[in-house]
Amino acid sequence: MKAILASVLVLVSANAFADQCAYVSKVQAEKALKIFLETNKISTLCEPCGETAPTAIRSVTSAGIKYTGTDKYWVLEVNGKEMDLAYTYVNDANLANLVSCPASGVSKSL
Repeated sequence: MKAILASVLVLVSANAFADQCAYVSKVQAEKALKIFLETNKISTLCEPCGETAPTAIRSVTSAGIKYTGTDKYWVLEVNGKEMDLAYTYVNDANLANLVSCPASGVSKSL
């Protein structure tokens, strides 16, 4: 029973970091898209997930924002994939930080 409880707590803790700034306000999403489109260096890094090195996004074929259908939340989509701003870096700066979305467990810059 203790092992099951410990497993559940680990899963809940891991999910607490997931999608920190994936769903944001329309204003934040628009600002994130503008910054994203003006940058020349884009990387992802999920420190709470255990990643230790950033992964460069080498090719962007599409970028935009879309309404999530939930409350007033919007999401940044890149190459058809929803991006969590907390784990996205533009010119080595954390995108969530640049649009004032509070994120924990992530560096402000690479």
